[in-house]
Amino acid sequence: MILFSCANNEKNNKSTVSEKPQTEKTDVVEKQVSNVSKKTYEIGNIQVELIQTKNDGKNFYCKSKLATTKDNDLIDSISFTPEPVGGYFGISKPNKIENHLVFTKHGDYDGRTILVNEQGKILNIIGGENYFDSESKLLFTIYDSDLSGFGVFDLTSDSTLLEMTDIEDRPISFHKAFGERYFILSSNDETDENDKSIWEIELELERIMQVDLDTSQINESNILKTWTLEDVNCECEK
Repeated sequence: MILFSCANNEKNNKSTVSEKPQTEKTDVVEKQVSNVSKKTYEIGNIQVELIQTKNDGKNFYCKSKLATTKDNDLIDSISFTPEPVGGYFGISKPNKIENHLVFTKHGDYDGRTILVNEQGKILNIIGGENYFDSESKLLFTIYDSDLSGFGVFDLTSDSTLLEMTDIEDRPISFHKAFGERYFILSSNDETDENDKSIWEIELELERIMQVDLDTSQINESNILKTWTLEDVNCECEK
């Protein structure tokens, strides 16, 4: 079991970097009425509305909904009722990357990475923590869950290339080295916290393979760009 805090910038056993992906600022219109938070973002000519209703003290902890519209016509939507298990809960503010808005959802031991493209389509994969390779336009996600998992998403084709939800070791970070090869720095919940393993992602074969490398070769010098936790701003825990 892991605990994830949207408000805490410290994580055990995880590599972090201060440099962020090349992102663009997004315009946002905010409205606050009682326990309801409503934010509207734009991507191209698409409006993206995020509505979150906080704990009413009786029936639910949080209600979160993302909806996309064009000229007031609904295109797509997705809803969650996350509970405060596994850490804080709710949907984060987005980053704009490669003509996508990228949100994260937290709670229920089921972290998600949610993408909205310029057509207003909402794409939903396992995640909660994101790493990005600007050269290949690939987004790598760590599953914010008590399970060990990760996903790889292609922002060019809007398709999931690989998704694993219950793997042997828990991903810490993603790295690119030796040309176009991708690696996962991992730890195991049953071993010493300083005992790290390294796995290579073989996208063509849709598998990962443990490799005989160490942290002198897979380290912060080749880590992919990531969002720091201070960029996650969940609403429903407040």
